[in-house]
Amino acid sequence: MCRTGSEKSISTSNIQKSLFYFCFLLIIIFAGILRIRYLFDFTGLSYDELYVWKIASNSNIIDLFKELINTDYHPPLHFMFIHYWMNLFSSSDFSLRCSSLLFSFAIVIVFYFIGKEVKDKTIGIIFLLLATFYPFSVYFSQNVRFYILSDLIIALIFLQLYRLLKSEKIKDIVILILLNLLLLYTQTM
Repeated sequence: MCRTGSEKSISTSNIQKSLFYFCFLLIIIFAGILRIRYLFDFTGLSYDELYVWKIASNSNIIDLFKELINTDYHPPLHFMFIHYWMNLFSSSDFSLRCSSLLFSFAIVIVFYFIGKEVKDKTIGIIFLLLATFYPFSVYFSQNVRFYILSDLIIALIFLQLYRLLKSEKIKDIVILILLNLLLLYTQTM
């Protein structure tokens, strides 16, 4: 049986889609392996991580803010997130480090979308691959500090800025402003 030209192109298109999804999934799995390997390090929390735990374990947000005002100069967003994370899950070392792992995975995905916005899915895969090996993200994915959250917000800012430059819509401006406010409440400048 002889195939027509359109049947061959449909078959080639399906193969390309399958190859794309296979590469995407393989890179995501590898990114996970790189980030999870130290998650089961049972040496306990470092001094800085214990400090985050201490501030976030206040009984309510008002007490958290009072302690931050009296003892710290860091913005409150990460502490608030960890506070609610501990209330939802637990305050174990493993649970706290999972919060950073979640942000690190999100960074990898955001990098894919940045590459896709810049050109196409192929560039997205290249950006995804670069984000997989990004040392900052790999290291701080196991650390209960605000660095990985601020890194995620910065990646989202880049994505939103690129979208704004392409569209110039009011919605994109508002989202960019909100992301910058989130960064201000996460990272000490």
